[in-house]
Amino acid sequence: MSNSSSSLLETLLLLSNQIGEAISKAHYTPQEGLEISIKSTLFSLLPNSSSISQNQLKFKIVDFSLCCAALASASSASYSQLCWVPNSLSEKAVLAFKKLSDAYFSVFQENCFVGFGEFGVLGNEKKLVIELLPKVLILIKQKIKESSIDTSDDADRISAASARVPVAFAILAAYQFKWFITQVHF
Repeated sequence: MSNSSSSLLETLLLLSNQIGEAISKAHYTPQEGLEISIKSTLFSLLPNSSSISQNQLKFKIVDFSLCCAALASASSASYSQLCWVPNSLSEKAVLAFKKLSDAYFSVFQENCFVGFGEFGVLGNEKKLVIELLPKVLILIKQKIKESSIDTSDDADRISAASARVPVAFAILAAYQFKWFITQVHF
């Protein structure tokens, strides 16, 4: 891994540790009858190892960004499974995403997937959102689809959604989607 990529990895791990610590301090009581923990799900999106390859780094950035999106969107969420997130944690997630975007573009400015010239002058946060959108939209769509029932499939009508992926994941994905989309306003 190059020095600049190592610097980006260090920044990602530092920010992940800070967000992870803040998540762990937040009071969370899982909803009764819910077999998943949103808090654990968010923890699982945070990278926790310095042995991340160059190829894995971009995937870990996507995961970290999804965690930040969920936490940032919690400040305006009405969903009970996100109400435990204090505003200070939402703000910390927004700031962490900003710091990550600055570090990201100090490394990958020339290798961006998207040509930003057509968008005019954008901050690094918006550029990173645009860069990540194709990747995160696929993941978000998967989560929503996994936890929904396809009414066109008779077998799906019979199986309960709870026997598959809990609907809470789809709701979390919807808030992540909302956050990413609202970041891209021109």
